[in-house]
Amino acid sequence: MIWFVYQPDKLNSSLHSSLDDTILDIHNFNNAIEAIKHAKPDLIYGSATWDLMDYSFTIASKFLNIPKLAEFYSLKPTPRSQTTLVKLYTSRFFENSTPTDAIQTKKQFMRRGRFYVYKFLFLLKTMKAAKMNVLKVIENFFLIIHRNLKDYKPIFDSHFACTFHWLESEKLIEPLVNAGFEPSNLVVKGSPMFDKVFQRIHDFKPIKKNENKIRVLLITSSLFEHGFWTKEQRDNLIREIVKNISKHKGEIELTVKIHPSSEILSDYQSLINPIDSSIQIYQKEDILDFLESTDVVLSFISGNASAMIYALIARKPIVICNFYDLQDDLFLKNGLALECTKSSEIISTIHKVISLNPATEEKIEEYVKEFLYKSDGKAAERISDIIMRLVERNKKITE
Repeated sequence: MIWFVYQPDKLNSSLHSSLDDTILDIHNFNNAIEAIKHAKPDLIYGSATWDLMDYSFTIASKFLNIPKLAEFYSLKPTPRSQTTLVKLYTSRFFENSTPTDAIQTKKQFMRRGRFYVYKFLFLLKTMKAAKMNVLKVIENFFLIIHRNLKDYKPIFDSHFACTFHWLESEKLIEPLVNAGFEPSNLVVKGSPMFDKVFQRIHDFKPIKKNENKIRVLLITSSLFEHGFWTKEQRDNLIREIVKNISKHKGEIELTVKIHPSSEILSDYQSLINPIDSSIQIYQKEDILDFLESTDVVLSFISGNASAMIYALIARKPIVICNFYDLQDDLFLKNGLALECTKSSEIISTIHKVISLNPATEEKIEEYVKEFLYKSDGKAAERISDIIMRLVERNKKITE
């Protein structure tokens, strides 16, 4: 495996490649073609989107005649208005840090915006190295801006198509074909992201409760970090949930699991510890370890969060704390969770979902079939077969 890493700063020299893995740093290359020539891969894996890095390597793969495999997922992002997007991108551009900064004190004026410009120049240099004419470069520039301001609508665009695409579910075939993708380059295989939970769920064992308390797992979502919410909205919601559950510590035990990369642990510690320092907050740990010993899962969004899909597959009762009237939540629309619209009703809703979980076995299976293809836990195996076939086919063509 050859990993191409792009961060604002050059990678620490202490990071070394192993016998099986090589790490390449964007700062060592002028463009994607140069990086590919250096790495000499048999196949490139990425996405068929207008993301600056993905598109750079799509252009380079076609220019060098190296197959690129991309994926398409069933779940759509929460829609946002063009006005909201303009405000979001403007504020992000002037941010002094990025969500992936390992050291939170490392700040720089317009750090996020500077790095976006850096990546855009990388794309322009890739276009130039691919001998793309000036008019096409200009067209691509406006196309990328247009797609970003449309907030992924249409979510598919064949301008950014790769050699081959695996799909998470069958429902993706028709919209992709309508968007101009070649049917022969589309294959449904499911998502390897959920293989582990499908395999492990059968081994879940009942764990003895601590003093017969209801074990509640709060799974957060990076809605603030991705510009959907303000910091005040996120902070108020967390405080309200924690305050109300802390009043019932005798009957409910709360654990908090935040996003492993997009959220900042210290943010949640500063929010929760002043209210109840006994509440454990985790970030890097395996979500499945918590689900196995959980009675009820709380969150404030469902369908776009992989951890919430894990919870559903694990057959855990789910409560969506919809304090800001978010529309079109996937679990709520499909009767897979209970909705709590007021912080004062959290405790009663937790008791209700335990006694009357709306997510029946039939509804869960329908959801899996529609969005995840199969529940056999073998999506990665199927996709690996595709990779081997693509590599073998390309070797025959180039021989």
